[in-house]
Amino acid sequence: FKLLYLVIGGTIGEKVNKNLKIKRLLSYCDGIYVETLGLKKELNHAGIKDVIHLPNFKDFNFTPNITKRVSLPLKIFFFSRVCREKGIELAVNAVKTMNNKSGKTVLVLDIYGPIEKGYELSFGKLLKSSKNLKYKGIISTFKEETYNILSGYDLMIFPTYHSGEGFPGALVDSFIAGVPVLTSNWRYNSEIVSDGKTGRLFKAQNLDDLIEKLKWFIEHPEKIIEMKFKCVKEAKKYHIDNIILKIIKQIV
Repeated sequence: FKLLYLVIGGTIGEKVNKNLKIKRLLSYCDGIYVETLGLKKELNHAGIKDVIHLPNFKDFNFTPNITKRVSLPLKIFFFSRVCREKGIELAVNAVKTMNNKSGKTVLVLDIYGPIEKGYELSFGKLLKSSKNLKYKGIISTFKEETYNILSGYDLMIFPTYHSGEGFPGALVDSFIAGVPVLTSNWRYNSEIVSDGKTGRLFKAQNLDDLIEKLKWFIEHPEKIIEMKFKCVKEAKKYHIDNIILKIIKQIV
């Protein structure tokens, strides 16, 4: 039989370099599918063969209705597990700072996703720190209704510095909804979000740079519209119909 390994997350490269047993086990695989080219390069450099690039993919049938106008305040969403390492505190502090500096509400932030166990109290205090923040609960990308909800936003914010980050599916979800992404230049995010085309990148864990990029979006609302159309086009690259044949060819 054939042994295929579909890798989730982005830490396998580090583990191979630290543990020869893992390297030996991987040698038994007929195909090792990784979600990013960066991780493929890491494994190849470590002497691992049969590594195949297979990006995160989605099965969707949704086309957003993109308006030709963006107005203040910009509507932003955070869509991920709610915890410190995913950058929720950076996102909140950046939004609060921008609104305080402007003397008016220029940004509003809605938060979606499960709250990490043990973080509930800290997150509750965070929510109370500003009237421009709302927690909207958990939504599922298996429902078209979710993309309808997300398509009503101007921007997704994803300031992650999580050590296990690989290919965050939420980035593709944002593209499907036709919403550009402001994300940290962390691990492999720059492979997915093209700076200036489908979003902007900022220095990981750098609040000042995050604020500067938010300011850029406020000052260039016309760019948001351009990016929305590019995001819809980019999403097609990750449709299951364009990806799954790679696995089928390997199996047969």
